[in-house]
Amino acid sequence: MSSNKPYAVYFEDALLREYGAAFRDLRAMSVLLTVIAIVAVTAAAHNQAWLAAEQRRVSLGVLRTLGFTSRSVALYLNLRALGINLIGYGLAYFSAQIFIQGRLGGELHSIAGNQLALSIEIPQALLGLLLSSAATWMGTWISSRRTMSSSPAGLIGRGPGAAYS
Repeated sequence: MSSNKPYAVYFEDALLREYGAAFRDLRAMSVLLTVIAIVAVTAAAHNQAWLAAEQRRVSLGVLRTLGFTSRSVALYLNLRALGINLIGYGLAYFSAQIFIQGRLGGELHSIAGNQLALSIEIPQALLGLLLSSAATWMGTWISSRRTMSSSPAGLIGRGPGAAYS
Protein backbone atom coordinates (compact mmCIF):
# COMPACT_ATOMS: atom_id res chain seq x y z
CA MET A 1 0.00 0.00 0.00
CA SER A 2 1.47 3.19 -1.10
CA SER A 3 0.34 6.59 0.03
CA ASN A 4 0.86 9.70 -2.04
CA LYS A 5 0.57 12.05 0.93
CA PRO A 6 3.77 13.92 1.81
CA TYR A 7 5.02 13.62 5.34
CA ALA A 8 8.11 14.61 7.31
CA VAL A 9 10.06 12.47 9.69
CA TYR A 10 11.76 14.30 12.52
CA PHE A 11 13.83 12.21 14.88
CA GLU A 12 13.77 12.94 18.56
CA ASP A 13 17.58 13.15 18.83
CA ALA A 14 17.66 15.89 16.15
CA LEU A 15 15.03 17.84 18.07
CA LEU A 16 16.96 17.47 21.31
CA ARG A 17 20.16 18.63 19.58
CA GLU A 18 18.39 21.78 18.39
CA TYR A 19 16.97 22.49 21.85
CA GLY A 20 20.37 21.87 23.42
CA ALA A 21 22.04 24.25 20.97
CA ALA A 22 19.45 26.93 21.68
CA PHE A 23 19.96 26.64 25.44
CA ARG A 24 23.76 26.67 25.07
CA ASP A 25 23.48 29.84 23.01
CA LEU A 26 21.21 31.38 25.63
CA ARG A 27 23.65 30.42 28.39
CA ALA A 28 26.61 31.85 26.45
CA MET A 29 24.71 35.08 25.88
CA SER A 30 23.83 35.40 29.57
CA VAL A 31 27.48 34.80 30.56
CA LEU A 32 28.59 37.47 28.09
CA LEU A 33 26.03 39.94 29.44
CA THR A 34 27.14 39.14 33.01
CA VAL A 35 30.77 39.86 32.16
CA ILE A 36 29.80 43.12 30.46
CA ALA A 37 27.74 44.13 33.49
CA ILE A 38 30.57 43.35 35.92
CA VAL A 39 33.04 45.38 33.85
CA ALA A 40 30.54 48.25 33.66
CA VAL A 41 29.95 48.23 37.44
CA THR A 42 33.71 48.12 38.10
CA ALA A 43 34.33 51.04 35.76
CA ALA A 44 31.44 53.02 37.25
CA ALA A 45 32.65 52.39 40.81
CA HIS A 46 36.18 53.37 39.80
CA ASN A 47 34.91 56.59 38.29
CA GLN A 48 32.69 57.33 41.29
CA ALA A 49 35.43 56.70 43.85
CA TRP A 50 38.02 58.62 41.83
CA LEU A 51 35.67 61.60 41.56
CA ALA A 52 34.86 61.45 45.28
CA ALA A 53 38.55 61.29 46.18
CA GLU A 54 39.51 64.10 43.79
CA GLN A 55 36.70 66.38 44.95
CA ARG A 56 37.48 65.70 48.60
CA ARG A 57 41.27 65.74 48.51
CA VAL A 58 41.48 68.47 51.15
CA SER A 59 38.90 66.77 53.39
CA LEU A 60 40.70 63.44 53.06
CA GLY A 61 44.02 65.21 53.79
CA VAL A 62 42.54 66.78 56.93
CA LEU A 63 41.29 63.37 58.07
CA ARG A 64 44.77 61.93 57.50
CA THR A 65 46.32 64.88 59.39
CA LEU A 66 43.95 64.29 62.32
CA GLY A 67 45.23 60.74 62.65
CA PHE A 68 43.04 58.63 60.40
CA THR A 69 45.10 56.00 58.63
CA SER A 70 45.02 55.66 54.86
CA ARG A 71 43.33 52.30 55.41
CA SER A 72 40.46 53.87 57.40
CA VAL A 73 39.98 56.60 54.77
CA ALA A 74 39.96 53.95 52.03
CA LEU A 75 37.41 52.00 54.09
CA TYR A 76 35.25 55.14 54.19
CA LEU A 77 35.42 55.41 50.38
CA ASN A 78 34.62 51.70 50.01
CA LEU A 79 31.65 51.83 52.39
CA ARG A 80 30.33 54.90 50.58
CA ALA A 81 30.59 53.15 47.21
CA LEU A 82 29.06 49.93 48.56
CA GLY A 83 26.17 51.90 50.06
CA ILE A 84 25.48 53.56 46.71
CA ASN A 85 25.76 50.14 45.02
CA LEU A 86 23.29 48.61 47.47
CA ILE A 87 20.76 51.39 46.92
CA GLY A 88 21.14 51.17 43.14
CA TYR A 89 20.90 47.38 43.14
CA GLY A 90 17.82 47.47 45.35
CA LEU A 91 16.10 49.99 43.08
CA ALA A 92 16.96 47.91 40.01
CA TYR A 93 15.76 44.68 41.63
CA PHE A 94 12.43 46.10 42.77
CA SER A 95 11.89 47.86 39.43
CA ALA A 96 12.52 44.57 37.62
CA GLN A 97 10.10 42.74 39.92
CA ILE A 98 7.41 45.37 39.32
CA PHE A 99 8.00 45.18 35.56
CA ILE A 100 7.87 41.39 35.50
CA GLN A 101 4.74 41.18 37.65
CA GLY A 102 2.97 44.11 36.03
CA ARG A 103 3.83 43.81 32.34
CA LEU A 104 4.70 40.15 32.00
CA GLY A 105 2.85 38.57 34.91
CA GLY A 106 1.48 35.17 34.05
CA GLU A 107 2.81 35.16 30.50
CA LEU A 108 4.94 32.29 29.34
CA HIS A 109 7.72 32.95 26.88
CA SER A 110 8.77 30.45 24.26
CA ILE A 111 12.45 29.69 23.67
CA ALA A 112 13.09 26.96 21.11
CA GLY A 113 9.57 25.71 21.64
CA ASN A 114 9.92 25.43 25.42
CA GLN A 115 7.60 27.50 27.57
CA LEU A 116 9.43 29.51 30.22
CA ALA A 117 8.16 31.89 32.88
CA LEU A 118 10.27 35.00 33.47
CA SER A 119 11.22 35.45 37.13
CA ILE A 120 14.06 36.55 39.39
CA GLU A 121 14.75 34.03 42.12
CA ILE A 122 16.31 35.00 45.46
CA PRO A 123 19.56 33.02 44.89
CA GLN A 124 20.02 34.77 41.53
CA ALA A 125 19.40 38.15 43.11
CA LEU A 126 21.87 37.46 45.92
CA LEU A 127 24.52 36.28 43.46
CA GLY A 128 23.99 39.45 41.44
CA LEU A 129 24.33 41.56 44.58
CA LEU A 130 27.53 39.72 45.51
CA LEU A 131 29.01 40.18 42.04
CA SER A 132 28.09 43.87 41.85
CA SER A 133 29.47 44.47 45.36
CA ALA A 134 32.74 42.75 44.45
CA ALA A 135 32.98 44.83 41.26
CA THR A 136 32.24 48.00 43.26
CA TRP A 137 34.93 47.16 45.80
CA MET A 138 37.44 46.45 43.01
CA GLY A 139 36.67 49.71 41.20
CA THR A 140 36.96 51.70 44.43
CA TRP A 141 40.21 49.98 45.36
CA ILE A 142 41.72 50.76 41.94
CA SER A 143 40.92 54.45 42.21
CA SER A 144 41.59 55.04 45.91
CA ARG A 145 44.97 53.31 46.21
CA ARG A 146 46.82 56.14 44.46
CA THR A 147 45.06 58.83 46.48
CA MET A 148 45.61 57.00 49.75
CA SER A 149 49.31 56.55 49.07
CA SER A 150 49.70 60.35 49.00
CA SER A 151 50.89 62.14 52.11
CA PRO A 152 48.40 64.26 54.09
CA ALA A 153 50.29 67.38 53.05
CA GLY A 154 50.10 66.31 49.42
CA LEU A 155 46.34 65.79 49.73
CA ILE A 156 45.82 69.20 51.32
CA GLY A 157 48.05 70.88 48.75
CA ARG A 158 50.62 72.27 51.16
CA GLY A 159 54.03 71.08 52.18
CA PRO A 160 56.58 68.72 50.61
CA GLY A 161 55.33 66.94 47.54
CA ALA A 162 52.42 69.30 47.04
CA ALA A 163 51.94 71.09 43.77
CA TYR A 164 51.11 74.75 44.42
CA SER A 165 48.68 76.39 42.05
